Amino acid sequence: MDLIAKLPLQAQAIARNYTNWQMRSTVNNKTSLSPATIEQAVRDSSLPSLNDPANFLQRLMSLEEAIGTCYALLIGLLIAAGDSEPEKLESGLRRFEEAKSATKIRINRDPNLRNQKTYRDFYPWALTKAVYTPLWIPSSRPGQINSISLLLDLLRNKNAESAVGRHRTPHCISLAAMVTLFALAQRLEAAEARCYPNVHTFSYFVLDQKGYLFDFVTGPQTNLVDNSSATTRKQITHPFSFIAAYLVWGTTQFIVKQNMNLTLEEKDRVLQFFECAQRINPFHSETHRILACVAEKENDLAAKETHQNYYQALQEYGKSL
Repeated sequence: MDLIAKLPLQAQAIARNYTNWQMRSTVNNKTSLSPATIEQAVRDSSLPSLNDPANFLQRLMSLEEAIGTCYALLIGLLIAAGDSEPEKLESGLRRFEEAKSATKIRINRDPNLRNQKTYRDFYPWALTKAVYTPLWIPSSRPGQINSISLLLDLLRNKNAESAVGRHRTPHCISLAAMVTLFALAQRLEAAEARCYPNVHTFSYFVLDQKGYLFDFVTGPQTNLVDNSSATTRKQITHPFSFIAAYLVWGTTQFIVKQNMNLTLEEKDRVLQFFECAQRINPFHSETHRILACVAEKENDLAAKETHQNYYQALQEYGKSL
């Protein structure tokens, strides 16, 4: 049996024609709509719902067509974080507008941008610094550290300085998602990037036909990369892949917190969340690793073997990309 045939069905369909996968691209479907018009469009739209995995991706794509990639990504991240009520989405949109203005102020204050001749050369570093600098969170608040709403609140601070002392940053998914969101807000094409099967995510964006990668491991790093080599070494996918990654991470954290012991209602909810993520990007092997652990706890040996096989196949396929 060939490797692709061992993958989950959604991944199989894409893997057989991987280069034409609609999610494998940088993108920025820009709009010139006013914030009030965007808010109204969100109110009038059939929004993605974590309770409706079958239509989750299609509704995201329809929302992107209506309000642009940047705002659709924002709405998707808020929904993935559990802020799906209309008032919370409207609040998120307003916070984002304030954060966007504050980020632009921080970018323009960067001393490296004072020379107009080198402005474009230093802009990518000024952009990423303007986003990650405010996102240092006091270590006494670890439970909230990856809340999308909290990150937007922190980004509203026009005078954020580099943090000192016992502070933490969000994990790589939240941080790279924020950099991508604000790169899109600056009207750049952007995407998620990663070396599959690694769960670590990068923000990838393009300026003047040059590609840049941002990530955070031991510290924030922004690197200029050749576009062709970037897509060879790291798989570039639509910014919506961050929504999938955030869902997989958050759902996995919930399962671990429950010590793999899920009620029937919790298990149904978990499977819905994972399916929403898989509709966007079915190459997250972590989904099947954790579901194998749940099946083992339930003594469901058949399900455990199925998920272990999918996990192994996705790991092998990721390494082959």
